[in-house]
Amino acid sequence: MHAALPAGIFGFPYYKYGRIDSINYGAIGTVIGHEISHAFDTTGRKFDHLGNLRQWWTNGTGRKFLQKAKCFMDQYDNYEDTLSSVKADGRVTVGENIADNGGVRNAFKVRTD
Repeated sequence: MHAALPAGIFGFPYYKYGRIDSINYGAIGTVIGHEISHAFDTTGRKFDHLGNLRQWWTNGTGRKFLQKAKCFMDQYDNYEDTLSSVKADGRVTVGENIADNGGVRNAFKVRTD
């Protein structure tokens, strides 16, 4: 897997000179963790370590993943923008929701370890 980060990520709002380190680390770490988490979301899980489209998870792992993904879908189906009354569609956003949550969790874990 290869990941590239544009130089702009090391500027505001993700990084600001003089800001508390934990905020800078959390912001940048969340973005990095988000991108890494895409390797294990609803699309990324279908590709092996060489980028080939291949079923490499066991059936049991795939079933467990789909159960967890459904939890994300159900959770995000409950979100509504109160100003516009637009509701989220958890099926449409599940890959991004998994990556967002993975990014935050991984950045927090790095900071607390």
